[in-house]
This record gives sequence, structure tokens and C-alpha cells, in this order.
Amino acid sequence: MRDSRAAFLLLLAVLSGGRAAAQVFPNDQAPRPAFPSTFTLFVFGGFQANRITRIYNVHAITPTDARCDSIADDCRSIHGLAGAPGIGLRAQFPVTARSGIRLGVSATHPGRRMTTRDGSQVLVAPENVTLLRVDGLILFRLKPQVPVYFGLGATLATYSPGTVHDQGPVTELGGAFAVGIDHQMSPTIGTRVEFTGFVMRPSASGIQSPGVQSEYTAHSTAFDGQLSFGFNFLLSKKK
Repeated sequence: MRDSRAAFLLLLAVLSGGRAAAQVFPNDQAPRPAFPSTFTLFVFGGFQANRITRIYNVHAITPTDARCDSIADDCRSIHGLAGAPGIGLRAQFPVTARSGIRLGVSATHPGRRMTTRDGSQVLVAPENVTLLRVDGLILFRLKPQVPVYFGLGATLATYSPGTVHDQGPVTELGGAFAVGIDHQMSPTIGTRVEFTGFVMRPSASGIQSPGVQSEYTAHSTAFDGQLSFGFNFLLSKKK
């Protein structure tokens, strides 16, 4: 009679899923989600693409302009930001067994970069730009416990001041993607290496120099990136 009752409970546990199984087998644990609740402190090396092209007359060159690389009257200079290190903070929460949501903020101080059309001259201005970025991504793994993961989402970036001389603060929107790998050091601490790419829409607004706004044209898209290394701290460990 006791054997029949035990067999019935076992069959009921199998049919009703993991919760009933946990009642029959108290030492068993539910599988850990692919993206448990964590916060991540990270450092990164960032690069920013060219954003704005200026077309101006050779006779209008100022000391801050690049030397013309053409004998024509029209000169071209291409403006972007130099690469720079930065720091950031991310928070991650599980959604399903294989996916999670990740919110992050980062800060860096790149210098303004200006190049001629043929790339023969590169100038980096001494003043730095404060670049703050916020991003949100859906993360997923092909299998819950594999270390490699992928992510897709959106980002918002603010530059203060802007990319070119005499440009005020600029805000850009764009898409984001990520490829990374996790390594567990202990039950509550791990490391994370990630490449995050950003496809942004540059802006030439806010240029304060009178009479030259029409000389600047924003590029249709700009591709930025971060290669980061961080430490993951588990917020709660299921017992």
C-alpha cells in the first residue's frame, strides 16, 4: 500500500511540473535563470565614429580648421570624437529561462577629432567632450547555462558640448547590440567581457557660430562601440 502511494505521488509530480517535484524531492532546486538579478561595475575602451562634414570656402579658413587637401575653393573637414576610456554601471533582471533585461549607464570624456577628406591630417582638440550614454537591451542565450550571450536594444547619448567647435549640447538616439561572455568566479561574483555596438543618428544642431550653420551636414548614421570588462555581483542567491 505504501509503495502504491509513493508511485502515485511520483507520477503526480512528473505530470504537474517542477513545483510538485520539489515537494517530493526537497533537496532539488529549480534551474538557475540564464540572467539572474545582478549589477555590474565595468570599465571600457570606447570609440566614436565621424558625425559631421563641413564644406567651406578656402578663404574662410580659421586657425581651428584643418588645412585643405584640395586646390579647389571648397574645403572639407570631417568631425568626430577620439577614442577614450570610461566607466559604467549596469543592472540585469531575468525575464524567461533564457532571456533577461539589462539597463546601463556609462560616462567617458573623448576629445574632438577633425580630419581632412583624404585622411592626411588628423587634429584632436585639447578640450574634451562629456559623453553620457544610457542603454536598455534584451539579453538572450542559445542555452540557459552557456557563457556566451547576445543582446538587442536601444540607446540614448548626450554630448556636452557637441562634436564641432561652438556646438552646444547634443542628444542622439540609436539602436544597440551586444555580444559577451560570462565567467563565474564564485556563487555571487563573476566577470563579464562584452562588445557593445551602437548605431546612432548624428545631429548638427546647436552650432552657435553665426553664418556657418549651413556649412555643416550631419551624417545619416554613425557606428560607435565599447569593449568592456566588468564584475557581476549577484543580488540574490536562490537557496
